[in-house]
Amino acid sequence: LFDYKNEINADILLMLFTTLSMLFIKNMADTSKTFTLLQAALAGLTFFLCAFIKAAGVVIIFVFVIYVILSFIKRRMTFNSRLFRNVIIVFAVYLVALIFTNNKLPNFFSDYVSYYNFQAIIRAAVLNFASYILLVKNFFYNSNDVLYAISVLIGSLILIIGVASNFRKYFYLNLFSLLFLFILIITPYSGGVRYLLPLLPVAFLYIFLGAEYLSQHTFKTLSFFGTAVPFLLIFCFCVNDFNYLGKQNKTDKINNGAFS
Repeated sequence: LFDYKNEINADILLMLFTTLSMLFIKNMADTSKTFTLLQAALAGLTFFLCAFIKAAGVVIIFVFVIYVILSFIKRRMTFNSRLFRNVIIVFAVYLVALIFTNNKLPNFFSDYVSYYNFQAIIRAAVLNFASYILLVKNFFYNSNDVLYAISVLIGSLILIIGVASNFRKYFYLNLFSLLFLFILIITPYSGGVRYLLPLLPVAFLYIFLGAEYLSQHTFKTLSFFGTAVPFLLIFCFCVNDFNYLGKQNKTDKINNGAFS
């Protein structure tokens, strides 16, 4: 796994840990569920690993703070001792891991900050905004122009339906996606489509939710369409990957493409 990480600059690991972080955030804020001390400690460690793996992963701790505050406000400022205890444990583990890493690897985190200055951010924002928006299309099948256009159109429409029908339910995912994109856009360099990999699970979630909405709230034809399309998109996704590997004629190194 770590050899693979080195080939793709850790983006696959960041996707794993950001996805786990979203699950921790959702379960911790839902006080109707039991969230143990061990789970809170693991959550703090997972949040830290996101920032440790890549600079953009620092957004996770901000998503956590904002979502907890909004959950607190939503409950009309009602104090919950269990949630408060878990939040303290998360921050304690996060800070201990941060201090330990900074002692063992001096200037590790300050190197991240050194990339950013006002002029570089403005220049990067102008270039990166359009670049990353256009790169999203690479997550869809692109080995055939017709299938490519169809999969982009269908995938985008169903994703929009999924977002529109579940916007409030998955607010924390929307917040993560916006903050993550914001960090990528203002970063003074672009890493290509692989930098967008942490958003891939969110995109597939909304595609399946959009398909579920069609299958449950529309007439029979669209209901079948909603059931079949996600599996067709996954098929196109896989075909695109195998086609890429076939052209490369090797599987030991993958340096670009949506499946890198």
